[in-house]
Order: sequence, then C-alpha cells, then structure tokens
Amino acid sequence: MPVLFHTFAIVLAALTVLWGVKSIEVVNSIIVSIFLLLLLICFIWSLTLPNAGDGIHFLFTPDWAQFRNPRMWVDAISQNAFDTGAGSGLFVSYSAYMTAETGIVKYGTLIPIGNNIVSLLCGMLTYATVFSTQSPYLNKTEIVDLLSENGPANTGLTFIWFPIFFNEMGKGGRFVCIIFFLAIVFAGLSSLTAEIELQVKIGEDFGLNRKIATVLCSLTIFLLGLGSASDLNFLINQDFVWGFGLLIAGLMFLYLVIRVGPSTFRRKMFNEYSLNDWHLYAFWDWLVMFIAPIEAVVLIIWWAYNTISESPEDWYKFLPESFMSTIVQWVGVIIILITINLLTLRYRGASPSDTPGTHLFFNSDPKTPITTISYNAMSSTGEDTRDGNYGGHNNETDDETALLGKGELN
Repeated sequence: MPVLFHTFAIVLAALTVLWGVKSIEVVNSIIVSIFLLLLLICFIWSLTLPNAGDGIHFLFTPDWAQFRNPRMWVDAISQNAFDTGAGSGLFVSYSAYMTAETGIVKYGTLIPIGNNIVSLLCGMLTYATVFSTQSPYLNKTEIVDLLSENGPANTGLTFIWFPIFFNEMGKGGRFVCIIFFLAIVFAGLSSLTAEIELQVKIGEDFGLNRKIATVLCSLTIFLLGLGSASDLNFLINQDFVWGFGLLIAGLMFLYLVIRVGPSTFRRKMFNEYSLNDWHLYAFWDWLVMFIAPIEAVVLIIWWAYNTISESPEDWYKFLPESFMSTIVQWVGVIIILITINLLTLRYRGASPSDTPGTHLFFNSDPKTPITTISYNAMSSTGEDTRDGNYGGHNNETDDETALLGKGELN
C-alpha cells in the first residue's frame, strides 16, 4: 500500500509540473489557506480542553541540559531548512519565475517567520491535546515519556495525537479530521512538486525538453523513494541523513555567495534590483561570511565528536542513524555531483582548471523573470565560450550583464 500511494503521489506531482508553475500557485493558494484556517480553529479549540494549560506550560519550560546535546541543534536546524525549502534549494528553481517586483528580502524574511509561527501553533496544539487526554490516566513523567516516543521518522505527533484531538471535538471532529489530513496530503504534494520542479529546471539547463525532463526526473525520484516506501528503517535512515544533509547544502549556497562576494551579491541581487522591497543592510554580509558558516561547521564537528564518543562501539556501523551511514552517503553524493559538474563544464567547452566566474543577468523590465545565476564557461584566454543563449537569457539582449568572478564587476 505505501508503494501504491508513493506512485500516486509521484504521478500527481509530475502532472502538476507539466501544467506549469501557475497550477502550483493556484493549488497552494487554496490548500494552504484551508490548512491554516483549520489549524487556527483547532488551536483555539485546544486551549479550551481541560489540563491544556499544563501542556502549554510544559512546552515552554526549557530543559537546559538539552542545550548541550548537539542532536537537538541538528534536529532544529534541519527542520527549519526543510520547512522553508532553503536547504534543498527549492527557491533556486522557483526564482526563475520571480521578477523584480517579487520582493526577495521581504519574502525571505516573512516565510521563515510564518513557518515557525505555524510550527509553534502545532506544537502548542499537540501538547495541549496530550496533557488533556492523558492526564486522567498518567502522571506528568509518564506523559513526557509518552511524548518522547513520537513514532518512526517523527510521524507520531501528527498521525497519533491529531486524530485523538479531533475525536475530542465530538461528531464534527471526524469531518474536520478528514479535511485537515487532506490539506496535509496536498501540502506534502506541493513540496514534492517543488522537488520535481527543481530537478526539471536542472534538466532544462542541460538542454532537455521540459516534458522529457519531467518524466526522467519523476522516474528517478520514484526509484529513489521506493526504499523509504517499502522499509520503515530505510525511511528513518533517509530522514536523518538528508535532513542533516540540508546543512551541507546550506554551506554550499553560502560558498556561492562568498565566492561572488557578499557585499556585491547583496547590492546587485537585492538592493539595486528588487522593486518595492525591504533594504538589506550590511549585517547580512557578516552573517553570510562568518556567522552562518562557522555555526554550521562547528555544529557538524560537535555532532561527529559527540556521536563517536558516546557510541564507540556503534559509530562505524551502518545503522539507521549512525555516523558512518551518514558520512558515507554524504561523501558518495558529493562525489557524484562534483563529477557531474566537471563533466558539464567540459561538455560546454570549459576546462575544469579554468577559474569559473558567476554571471548575474538582469533585465530592466520588472515583470521579466528575475536574475539567473550560473557558472560561466571561460577559456584560458578569458574568452566567453558560452553559446548565445544561456540560462534562459540571450547575451545580446540583456540590458546588463555583471561578471562576478574574482570580485570584479564589469
């Protein structure tokens, strides 16, 4: 049955991609609105339950010892990277459809804030429900132990406690439960659609027809997902490895900006291009150049040290959440991606030894899709070896082309 639903989800998401990004926007506008409305109603209702206050109090009472546990920080940053789509690069593909009127800084600020507010409401609803329904039977310690068993791959809090909450709503709860989980299904489909769209855009960059790219990418994602759909332990492993792997992806995005130059990137991509957007100040340069990379590297090293020191007999074994299982998969995928990039550079006429720059393409029309970022193919003599149409823009008609390779702006 899981494989059947996995197949159905892939097919539906692929059809959505074929219909175009506008269909994604329409579907998300409806589904997300329904989900948020139901969530708000459920949250208010949960506060009226007996002993709900005990659950809210427990949620906001910190366990200071956990702050010394690197796994807590890893789970937190992975969750945010996944929820916002930042770590997996979803907005890189969707940015191809953005214009200067989109307001990158504004959305880049509001999306994480909105995401965390919704997560907080879900957490309060869950804890209120657990303490309300279990207080007559369990003491606080037993309830905490019950909450810690949140199901495989973190599925328990949603698929166990939300149905229990809806049961507390009486006869209408069953109907609300159906609508709520349908909204969650469509929200998941929207995330899957974005993942496929990301791969399709890469396929189009390689010159593939959109329909062919969609079929190939969907088939690849289907095959890669079969293990998780068939085996729960495999799902647990992939959830941990690639949830944490989003931190590595974030470091790669930071490297791209650092390579261009944070100040130049901020000025050309945001402050001088976006219309009716919030101004991005210089503190962002320090955040990208120092704070975020150091935070990520320290967290990875801390987690590795803690994992090895606390599990000296298991860290080198291939277990669902072991150090060795994580590192081997990371290194394997990084090698594959680097190989593909080197082959792509050679295929497009550039030598891997050449120093790649980064082209930022701008168009003065605010309704034209926003900047395309791509590594250029430069010959050793400095001659641009790209063809006349690259990254969706024609070199002869671009109003402004900025070459940002060695800190230079031409």
